[in-house]
Amino acid sequence: SAPNAVGKGIGISYPMGKPTNRQGGHADGERIPRGTALDHGRAGIIAGRTCRSAEDAIARENEERARKGKPRFTEEEYNERLEYYLRGTPYKLTKMRYSGFTRYFGHLKRLKWVEETGQTEPSTIQDSYPPAPSRVYYRLTELGWSAPSVEISNPLRVLYPHFDSAYYKAKRKQHHYIRH
Repeated sequence: SAPNAVGKGIGISYPMGKPTNRQGGHADGERIPRGTALDHGRAGIIAGRTCRSAEDAIARENEERARKGKPRFTEEEYNERLEYYLRGTPYKLTKMRYSGFTRYFGHLKRLKWVEETGQTEPSTIQDSYPPAPSRVYYRLTELGWSAPSVEISNPLRVLYPHFDSAYYKAKRKQHHYIRH
């Protein structure tokens, strides 16, 4: 299970090297560790938000249908609409990218929510480039386990508490968007 993967440690090469042209975009030692709690946790938070926004859109459609005197969606129609909205969700919003993962993991290290286990092993890239860094295993610390999901989903808010929602709201008001 995902928590056990982190309890035992996950293997990644850090610092990570240059992307390759292989499938997945990176050498095996540099790929985001799929199936780990970090991968599932972060992706689950993002995917959960995406799913909720799709469900909200369907709820608005249902309200509009009710207002017009039409019947609400059946379970089958609801599932079709949900799939429609989720298919239209950009890949960037549901999957973590290489640069995003390295920044996110760096924030977790700065907060001391993860630590090295002391276990290393050769990374795949070392087959062709021996000076490359070895794969290093990490585990969640007690601080990491006790951090609430709100903080895990946005560690920058913990690192920089003065950048709160009021700050971002004021920043958005400074931008003037033009409709075409």
